[in-house]
Amino acid sequence: MKPICKMTTNLSETTRSLVLASTLFILISSAAWGGKPDTSIPTKPEQDDQGHPTDYKNPIKDGVTPGGIPHYHVTVCEGFTLGPWYPWGNGHRDAEPMQKSNRDLTPASKGGRSHGDAGTAGGSDGGVSITSRTVGTSEATITLKENDGTVKQIVLLIRVIDCAHRAGTKGIATGLPSGNPLETLVRDGQLKIDTVGTGETIGHIADLQIQNLTDQLVSFMVPPMILESGSGKNQHYACPRAQSVALGPHQKKTVPMNGVCLVRNKPPVGKGVTGDLLINEGTPDEPQNPDSHLSKKNVRTLLRLATSKYEAAEQLQKDGSLKDIPYKDEQKQKNIVVEWSTWSDPRISELTGAPPATKEDLKKVVYKQIEEHGPVTPEKKKKIDEGIDTIFEKIELTTEKAKSLEKPDPFASVESTGEEEKGENNPAPINIADNTPTPPSPVPPTTDAKPSTSGEKEQPPVVDDKARQAWEKEAPLIDQTPDDSKTTTEPLPHGGERKIYRNHAGQRISEQDSDGFSAAPTREKKILRYHANGKEAEVTEEAGDKVTSTETSPNGLPIRIEVEDRKKRRKTIQTWPPGSGKEGVTNVFRRKDQPVSMGPGKWEEVDAKGSKPGSKTKP
Repeated sequence: MKPICKMTTNLSETTRSLVLASTLFILISSAAWGGKPDTSIPTKPEQDDQGHPTDYKNPIKDGVTPGGIPHYHVTVCEGFTLGPWYPWGNGHRDAEPMQKSNRDLTPASKGGRSHGDAGTAGGSDGGVSITSRTVGTSEATITLKENDGTVKQIVLLIRVIDCAHRAGTKGIATGLPSGNPLETLVRDGQLKIDTVGTGETIGHIADLQIQNLTDQLVSFMVPPMILESGSGKNQHYACPRAQSVALGPHQKKTVPMNGVCLVRNKPPVGKGVTGDLLINEGTPDEPQNPDSHLSKKNVRTLLRLATSKYEAAEQLQKDGSLKDIPYKDEQKQKNIVVEWSTWSDPRISELTGAPPATKEDLKKVVYKQIEEHGPVTPEKKKKIDEGIDTIFEKIELTTEKAKSLEKPDPFASVESTGEEEKGENNPAPINIADNTPTPPSPVPPTTDAKPSTSGEKEQPPVVDDKARQAWEKEAPLIDQTPDDSKTTTEPLPHGGERKIYRNHAGQRISEQDSDGFSAAPTREKKILRYHANGKEAEVTEEAGDKVTSTETSPNGLPIRIEVEDRKKRRKTIQTWPPGSGKEGVTNVFRRKDQPVSMGPGKWEEVDAKGSKPGSKTKP
């Protein structure tokens, strides 16, 4: 199949640059890149001239350099991206800002990269994207070349701080304002989001039209995400950068999304087309969109791989490794290697179903564009082939560099019921009594179900009193006493952190997630039992007003699920006793009202599915 993904980088221009040197480009570059960032800029104030605190999103202008270049400063949380910021206003059409130079004003990080940098926000009308990496201070010079050839320039001081361990950052451009996760705000009816395609395959690939449905200010972060085609007819996109957004009461804002297409053999979502792209963050504890084609684990894998390719391209460009690509525009150089490294990665292809791109595919794309402008002479063909060799060499270099920058899945330890290694959501579970990949379990097979030969989904294991006793013996309660010397902390993709507590035997006994801005707790998980194969057997998770307790078989299938909604004073219990079907039996209870002095009321059954409603109560 011929590739449908269009290459935003005009390769016909690339190959023409192989033949002729652009004197005009050199002259323009000299004008654009003139003027070194001044070193005598004073310490930047935390307030503007009117005494107002620094805005949480936009940099503050604090004067000009001796050369007359406007100077700004901003403070950003480590590991986040702000933007788009419009220092020159809008009305610039497709003009893209570029970072001319960057220097660290504090000791450089161990990785050799700048603490923060700035550049294009995806060609969004002159918008600037500000990226923070490590704690420290950098100063960047940014230029914007207008369509009429006019070159504008600013200098931006980027101060990067550690927000995860810093209480109270009011008035600072943190990149992570206080507020709930995006999916939660949408689910709770506080925000409405419409997705809109742009027809592009890299850069500004989509817009999120977000509306505040409340009477209050709502601030939140648009996290890294996969925008997947709900219809399955168009491309999926990886958007690896987070953005901070604040909306006044009932305000509506368009947020440009910067990313790369993942499915080369399908067309992009057309410009202005709404509703086909679905937001998928890959967060295990959020419900799966029924129209989604990707499991949450695969979404996180795609995001991790795409993020590493962006970081690899930035590092390679900074150390000069991309300078031989026959295209002088630095953003276009990065676009080429990010896009083709993504398309040629067999791991991404396995998850998306698109065939991996090859050097021959690149060659076909180049020659197709060139032949539209006339015949190719033997001499010209030789130069074009040399250019293609160079481009593909840099693509392979980006792929290798990206592998060294890949980060582990922060949710690797979180068991998401019903999720499999590959394929789409809602996979068929395996009946433990029929076919289990784990070592033999003491739990006796008490189901009469026969092995499935038609590919239909099999039900979770049926459990009677005898089977439950065997389960409790095989998965005994573990020691819940924490060993402080074994407590660890790991970052979460949305900017918070997770503390992991272990007992003296080294078993994980609990996890506590906290918000990266206010350090407020957002989720707590307790592990009460483990199976002999090391998998979690009984887990309790508390997030917001809901407490979920799950008991599972040795191969991860549920045998009992209890969900309590404390706000509504209701709970549901789902089990699979003998004689139940695939859905098991669900009983619904509510807590009886009584005076507070008498303690919590008893649980009273109000509804039942799969069995006769009863009058029994639960303590």
